[in-house]
Amino acid sequence: MTVLVVVEMFNALNNLSENQSLLVIHPWSNLWLVGSIILTMLLHVAVLYTEPLSALFSVSPLTLAEWKVVLYLSFPVILIDEVLKFFSRRPRAWSFPLRLWRREMLPKEARDN
Repeated sequence: MTVLVVVEMFNALNNLSENQSLLVIHPWSNLWLVGSIILTMLLHVAVLYTEPLSALFSVSPLTLAEWKVVLYLSFPVILIDEVLKFFSRRPRAWSFPLRLWRREMLPKEARDN
């Protein structure tokens, strides 16, 4: 459950910009987002480490080693999105178009365009 929560928080950070890197747009440019991520993580930690809540959600507290594994499994989301943003910023001339059909197989109206 913690991996899913952290992955979603990293996704929220990734959504600061559709195509700009997190190295360019700092997280504190949107304080509402930062506040909501902090609040979400505080609530999640409360669920993990507060006895009535952890029993209610059937979870157990995580050790430091388990938190490291959570971050190790969650962080690639940022890397993958940064790679996708890099390719979205590339000029059209650099792209490698894939031809999934032959032009002569298209209807005549589509060939004329």
